[in-house]
Amino acid sequence: MKRDCPQSSCSRSASPLAGHGRSPSTRRNIRRGGAVVEAILVLPVVLMLTLGVAEYGYAFYLKHSLMTAAAVGVRAGILPTSSDTAVQTAISNQLALTNMKNIGYTITTVPASVNGCSSGTTVTVTISCTWGNAGVSPLPVALGGFGPTKQFSASASMIHE
Repeated sequence: MKRDCPQSSCSRSASPLAGHGRSPSTRRNIRRGGAVVEAILVLPVVLMLTLGVAEYGYAFYLKHSLMTAAAVGVRAGILPTSSDTAVQTAISNQLALTNMKNIGYTITTVPASVNGCSSGTTVTVTISCTWGNAGVSPLPVALGGFGPTKQFSASASMIHE
């Protein structure tokens, strides 16, 4: 029985690169090059997702901090002995606890002054700021990030005692 391809001289293999003058180390280098190309293609997407999570997470934190400060401010404004200064101080102290004291926020109250409000009056406190003063923008606006003029605000209402 005659063999078509004796083992000692056979150059056929399952690998398409076998028998074409390439050594096993060259084949490994080609595979490594493919991994580099894949990493180059995937890395920008992963980086943008990470930056987006960081930016939107901080935006949610900012919104929650403003809502809490508005609630604390309106609680200070509904007391019978309340004043505009008490509302501003309560909000400033609450924002200082969240390291957001210097974010350029504005406070609006309805009625315009809580001094001498009659019992049963609804008091509303609104706090607002812009993303340019309060946030960081690791993600470009074109890719879904917030622009510096994006307005964040929160309000809370309670009935005056």
